[in-house]
Amino acid sequence: MMSIQAVLVAALATILAIVAAAAPAQAYYYDWSVPSNTVQLTKANFDAKVNSGMWIVEFYAPWCANSKKYAAAYDRAATAMIPLRKQNVFIARVDCDAEEALCDRFKVDGYPTVNLFIDGKIQEEFEGDRTAHALITYVNEKRNKH
Repeated sequence: MMSIQAVLVAALATILAIVAAAAPAQAYYYDWSVPSNTVQLTKANFDAKVNSGMWIVEFYAPWCANSKKYAAAYDRAATAMIPLRKQNVFIARVDCDAEEALCDRFKVDGYPTVNLFIDGKIQEEFEGDRTAHALITYVNEKRNKH
């Protein structure tokens, strides 16, 4: 015989499963046309800009839910790190729909992909949490080693 607690837990689990199944998938919205504190990179300016200093570059697709979900956090990190520009540290973006060849060049196979470049050379992909705090912490760790 099941205890009352076991019955209540089972009922709660069933209710949560029904609610989760009935809830629509969350749609993320981000207005890519609004100016941000990121540097927009293109095929025309990528090499000239990234050739000097430390660059954190997000390769994104404007239609991608994960790109839209991360965009606001990436903007907050870019705004917080404006003072680092004096130390040659920049936060940038590449629109992979508009710059397909550039994204192919760096073998971007998922969105968003965030890579660290130092003096024009790709160092590694950022694998941390997709939060402003995680990105800022990562940049500070790399900057202190650079």
